Amino acid sequence: MTIDLTFIGDLLAMSLPELAWLFFVYGGWLVILTFIVGFIWIHHLIKVRREYESSIKYVLLAIDVPKLNEQGPKAVEQIFAHLAGVEDEGSWKDRYLRGYHQPRFSLEIISLEGYIQFLIRTPEDYRDLVEAAIYAQYSDAEITEVEDYIQYLPDDFDSNNSNYDLWGTEFILYNEDAYPIRTYPEFEDKTSEDQFKDSMAALLESLGKVGRGEQLWVQWVVSTTDGKDWQDRGRRSINKLIGAKPKAKNAWYMWPLSLIGDVGRTAVEIPYAGLTFETFGQFENSPQKKEDSPNKLQYLTPGEKHVLEAMQHKLSKIPFKVKFRVVYLAEKDIFSKARVIGSLVGAIKQFNTLDMNGFKPDSKKKTSAKGFRKEKKLEKKKKNILKYYKKRKAWMDTEKGYVLNIEELATLFHFPMKGVKAPLLKTTEMRRAEAPFSLPTQAEVDLPELQGVIKEEAMPAFLPISESSTAVKDKPTSDQPTDEKEKSDVPPANLPI
Repeated sequence: MTIDLTFIGDLLAMSLPELAWLFFVYGGWLVILTFIVGFIWIHHLIKVRREYESSIKYVLLAIDVPKLNEQGPKAVEQIFAHLAGVEDEGSWKDRYLRGYHQPRFSLEIISLEGYIQFLIRTPEDYRDLVEAAIYAQYSDAEITEVEDYIQYLPDDFDSNNSNYDLWGTEFILYNEDAYPIRTYPEFEDKTSEDQFKDSMAALLESLGKVGRGEQLWVQWVVSTTDGKDWQDRGRRSINKLIGAKPKAKNAWYMWPLSLIGDVGRTAVEIPYAGLTFETFGQFENSPQKKEDSPNKLQYLTPGEKHVLEAMQHKLSKIPFKVKFRVVYLAEKDIFSKARVIGSLVGAIKQFNTLDMNGFKPDSKKKTSAKGFRKEKKLEKKKKNILKYYKKRKAWMDTEKGYVLNIEELATLFHFPMKGVKAPLLKTTEMRRAEAPFSLPTQAEVDLPELQGVIKEEAMPAFLPISESSTAVKDKPTSDQPTDEKEKSDVPPANLPI
């Protein structure tokens, strides 16, 4: 048998235009057409998704809970379970023609010159749902609509032409998202009278160290998901851990090949009067091969079994897709990455476990650069992280995000309990109570002398409220300290850029 390789020489003798034409004629046009259609389709999806996002009106809610709060992270876990009720995939037409996506919420803890506030940014259509979910667990909480604290920051931030410098990053998981992080049940200390060691204490301590001319923001952008893809990924990770062989799924093109094989098998067996391939195998003296064990679960170490149980526990709870960001902004003469970011990253590492999962800064998004044109790369990263934070960009706007369940989210974002010391954390000053049943109603008594005397409720001391807001609910005013050396309860104005 001879092989003719003269066509290779003919190809080498052709000019570049002739080779291109030959490629186009023999199927290359299909590759080019697929590329063009795919590019147009991706451009269309980006366009309609941006249009849909711009049509949504968001509100920013400040959440204050009593100083003597006794509710732990379990209550916030119930809040997230409540919010998961908005999950809706939408129709094919909604997703790909109108740009519809799952509703997004932004959970934020910010420190403006040491004044700490819990915030939730929500689509206006779901505001009542958010308030109902919070009041269901924290009946004494106060929820106030406030102005966005970063609305005046420019998208094209340039630290070279500003009095302020910036550091920011996105935190990603260092393992597959089927592996859980350290959650609040693991912070219990049964040897102490104060059994629960609130993980929020370290985070609030880091936020409280921010001083004059500094701001520190922590943000989790979360969106609901049905979790089907995540469940499949989780099961594959579990099968990999226990050494189980995944069930093979026959592709659509396999059934004709299977049919041909069955026909050929039957044709061979008929002439031998019922002697099948299995019958021939019985004549061999070699012992039959033992079937492999379906998995290696019985050989797992105690540590591996603990990881397996934790993974299965994570997969059993409601999932959210998450983007986790941190931004530190300060005047250049007092900017201190080591003092502020070192403390914050240390507080975040308390959620990490070496055998399962945890957080690490994303090297692609972290505001650091090396090599050629280092300064320009660094400035570009600063602009991008600030733009992503300001617009609360979620996973579909950049690369794919990861999944955390409601227990993990409640561990990261929950209101501190009464044992946590955070002097400048904005809280409610008093508990609300129902009015006595014996009070007369307006139908029973008329007090015309009080008409026009009731004044407008006091605005919250922490953040300026929108003029159009009507969401103020029972917000008491705070007495100002007389000592000039102490920090005032009146928050600083938004830092100019």
